[in-house]
Parts: sequence; C-alpha cells; structure tokens
Amino acid sequence: MAVRKLVDNILKKSHFARGKIPRDVKKVLEKNNACYILITCAKPTADGNMQVEMSYEGDACLAAYLIEGAQEIIDDDIRL
Repeated sequence: MAVRKLVDNILKKSHFARGKIPRDVKKVLEKNNACYILITCAKPTADGNMQVEMSYEGDACLAAYLIEGAQEIIDDDIRL
C-alpha cells in the first residue's frame, strides 16, 4: 500500500490533467514499450498560463519511476 500511495502522490502533485492519447500516436507508442508517458502543453496565454496534460499507459508505479528519473535529469541539466 505504501508504494501505491507514493505513486498517487507523485502523479497528483504534478498538477497534470490526464489527457487522451490520439489512437495513431498510441499505436506507435505501444510497440515494445512496457510503459510510456506523454506530456503536452499548449502555448501560454496572454496572462502566462499554460494548459498541461499528461497521459500514461502501463503500470502506475513504473510511470511514477519514469517521471522521477526524468525530473532528476532535468534538474541536473538546469544546474549545468
């Protein structure tokens, strides 16, 4: 149960709306992938807001692990 709670917290704190992946994109992503995450954002509005959506397929624990790993990579790049 602790792992499920951790996963839920990671996915919830990202402030993403869970979107739908277009069928043709989903078909390409499903090939040989145990899990994938697709994050998209719209262009910013005049007041600086952006609509961000995230969709994932596969195990939620693996998706959370991928998100954390990607965040570490981005943080490392920012520090450079």
